[in-house]
Amino acid sequence: GYGYMETKKERDYACDLIRILATYIVVATHVKLGFWEDDHIISTRLFFACLFGDGVSIFFILSGFFMFNGTTFGNRFKKCVLSIVLPAFLVAIVTQIIYPWISSSSLWGGITFYIPWNEINVSILQQNAGNLQGCFHFWYIFAYIKWILFYPLLKWICQEGKEQNLCRRLLIILQLISVLVSNAKLLYNISLNTYSFFDTSILLGIIGFEISCKRNSIKGNLVIRFVSLLTFIAINFARLVAQENLYFIDTNNSTYLNWDSIFGILCATAAFCFLYSWNFDNISIRTKKMIKFISDRTFIIYLFHVIVYFKCSSMGLQGKFIQLCSQRLNIIGDTIYSVLYPLFIFVITFVISMLVSLFIKMIKSKFRLIRI
Repeated sequence: GYGYMETKKERDYACDLIRILATYIVVATHVKLGFWEDDHIISTRLFFACLFGDGVSIFFILSGFFMFNGTTFGNRFKKCVLSIVLPAFLVAIVTQIIYPWISSSSLWGGITFYIPWNEINVSILQQNAGNLQGCFHFWYIFAYIKWILFYPLLKWICQEGKEQNLCRRLLIILQLISVLVSNAKLLYNISLNTYSFFDTSILLGIIGFEISCKRNSIKGNLVIRFVSLLTFIAINFARLVAQENLYFIDTNNSTYLNWDSIFGILCATAAFCFLYSWNFDNISIRTKKMIKFISDRTFIIYLFHVIVYFKCSSMGLQGKFIQLCSQRLNIIGDTIYSVLYPLFIFVITFVISMLVSLFIKMIKSKFRLIRI
């Protein structure tokens, strides 16, 4: 979802902006304030948890938007390994080495050269990076690999054709019903059982392709912009109410906040359509270059933002930011924190991404010299 294939003639800057916003949302999800306090829910914080819960969903839609453009499975798999899996693996190892520094309260702390290979092997075998310190967000890498492996099967239905269109849209409807029923069972006693054909990540990718087929009618369409915005607001309101009711039943169940809930699917689709309905073709060349510059570094931001977040937290910066915001009215303070602190983490990580990009560029140039 962070990288996509484009024609050399044209770049879709609407998708670049969507990628940047989705990365910001992922950061906001990880640094959000807890919404339980003294055994009651703080609605403002829960609202922002709903609002910033679908960055991953948007990325899977974005993957489907560009995935089925004639690229072979071999090239797609190779690109996934070299551009996604390998960098994530290297960052995971680096994170384990510097974790004593990350968890230190001082700016300069110790590091260790101990690498927990057993934990890394277990994470790979279990397809879950939760056992690795500072790498819980790498579950997305495993989900993306599964997405790529489905590519040959999905390629048939993700193309224009009478049978393909019918099959694709029927699968979208049936899978949405399946997710809706499974989610509704958490609140209501429903005896209905439905088929589940594939993971939600696959469903979102197919939705992304469906949107790409209608891209020309979406871009610049005021009606779609208005309807998608209203849909996003209405579904998020329903999500807030549903999650509050779910917490009354089970205080540990946050299903409706998850990206793969029915709310996450519909909100991400509405958000994508709303953002894509804006026409960015006429913006200045300088603005386009800036958007491209940031967008090209979003995957690096994703890889490193948890390190930055943990380090800022261990140094007490997050606590100070919370304390500063709490001096205002609860709603205003929570809003300031929920919007600005993720931006603070995003900007710091963006600076790191520029340094990493410069380092990679230097390494590549040296390899070219060696080959010559």
